[in-house]
Amino acid sequence: MVIDKLALAQDQFIIEWGRMSSSWGINRTMAQIHALLLATGKPHSMDQIIERLSISRGNASMNLRELMDWGIVRRIRRPGDRKDTYSCDADPWAIFGKVVRERKRRELDPTAAAIQDCLELLPSESENPETEVFRTKMTQLLELFSVIDAIFNEVFRTDETLRQAFAPYVGHAER
Repeated sequence: MVIDKLALAQDQFIIEWGRMSSSWGINRTMAQIHALLLATGKPHSMDQIIERLSISRGNASMNLRELMDWGIVRRIRRPGDRKDTYSCDADPWAIFGKVVRERKRRELDPTAAAIQDCLELLPSESENPETEVFRTKMTQLLELFSVIDAIFNEVFRTDETLRQAFAPYVGHAER
């Protein structure tokens, strides 16, 4: 009975984590695999993941690879075992830090570089008012990206600086 309730609670968390992930632009199955590993706190083989989440082998393989690319999941092969198992970091702060670092690397950094490239296409001096409006707006965006980058580098330097930055807010959530 207790195990049934535990499995039910885990399944509910897995579904919710997957649902929430689409709001963040993350694949639902990728989030559900992560949620399974996080909720159970133990490594799972690909076969166990496939069975628990009712997904195809290809879907599991592709999403596990992506989770490993993000640094959120690790592949483990114990000596003597023939199958790989997968686990995730149990520390939510470390997970959050890895996700934010990866999102910045994949999304913000290329956007800032693209804006810089747009600015470099403009003539160095122009009497065209539209060119100057564009230059001003792009320069302002780069300044904003620079501020975001500075904040990011300060807060996300290490998992410990992340914890410290949010320490005043921890423990204040209603339970």
